[in-house]
Amino acid sequence: MQDLIRQNKIVFVVKDSNFLPEKKTTLAVGYDCKIDLSEGIEESNDYGIQKIFTKDGILYTTKDCIYKFSLGFKLYVPPPIKAIIRPRSSTAHRFGLIFVDSGVIDNDYFDTVHFSCYAIRGLVPITSQERIAQLLFFDTYGKEEVETVVDEEIYNNFKQIMKNYIQTNREGGYGSTNKMDKICCPHCKSEMKSEMLLMKQWTGRKYESCYQNCFVCPKCGYIIPKT
Repeated sequence: MQDLIRQNKIVFVVKDSNFLPEKKTTLAVGYDCKIDLSEGIEESNDYGIQKIFTKDGILYTTKDCIYKFSLGFKLYVPPPIKAIIRPRSSTAHRFGLIFVDSGVIDNDYFDTVHFSCYAIRGLVPITSQERIAQLLFFDTYGKEEVETVVDEEIYNNFKQIMKNYIQTNREGGYGSTNKMDKICCPHCKSEMKSEMLLMKQWTGRKYESCYQNCFVCPKCGYIIPKT
């Protein structure tokens, strides 16, 4: 790892080579990424956020829910290269999943890369290793140098290893920059957690339901919407 970082190489780190992002054709721009169901799926619905695990290795989606999937790899991207996760062109048609956000991967993020999407159809079967997203690199002029490390121990300790080179306290993605400074509940002073909740917002004519990123106190339930 040390030599690869000194050489300013892009490094994919996986515990299983089946989840290596890969270009399927010579002239492909993006690296196809697969779903890793083994780490569980985060589902957001009217009742809040829950972590679910599949019994038979197949997830059947529920309409109007937001899902956060693990893509089974971690990543080091040296500045000034930038990386983003985008849906594959077939994701909406095959799975009825609409991409939720831009999926920017910052240069100091070393946790598992995830993919967040909204289900517009229900009871769609999704199995592990389905190609659902694509990884794009920018400012490399098509000459990015990518290396691979297939090692479960390094995968599990990747964040700790990278702290020797870049100081960061980020984990989980999806608003992890907001988690770097602790937010305490104004009522009971407990540390609040970041969650996405179904809220009401004023549109100018009426209140409409929408999902909002919020800080939620696990002790007393106090909610502060993120601005």
